[in-house]
Amino acid sequence: MHWQVIRANETQVLVGILGDNLSLAAELVSELWDAQIKAEYMLHTNVRKHLIRANKSGIPLVVIVGEKEIKEGIVELTELGPKPEDAVRATVPRSRFVEEIQALLLRKRDSTARLQRFLDLDLDFVGIYYHCFFFLSFLFFVFCF
Repeated sequence: MHWQVIRANETQVLVGILGDNLSLAAELVSELWDAQIKAEYMLHTNVRKHLIRANKSGIPLVVIVGEKEIKEGIVELTELGPKPEDAVRATVPRSRFVEEIQALLLRKRDSTARLQRFLDLDLDFVGIYYHCFFFLSFLFFVFCF
């Protein structure tokens, strides 16, 4: 059996711009698209709104850029977890944010593949126990009745 995570959409990264700088949003998303990363953007002044949108849509990574980040030449990268307290935040240089996202997505893909192999193995054992149980039950009824 093959397990697969089903999400509402295929977007991997939400680029959240704190403000209304549409040209910056287009620039960042374009860089991600050039790297074959599925991304979309959102303009809003509240960081929490960006995180809520990503969480509801099942988008695992959020890039936040505001005035402070622009001045310092950085972006804030947030990897969402199953619970809000599981979110992991990191500040990365603006010039390297695409490479950092690629590395994170690769690690996520590898860990998902490992989990999938484990679940497939576990299901194989369940299948063996299932068949043994019914075989032994069959023998019990044949010889006892």
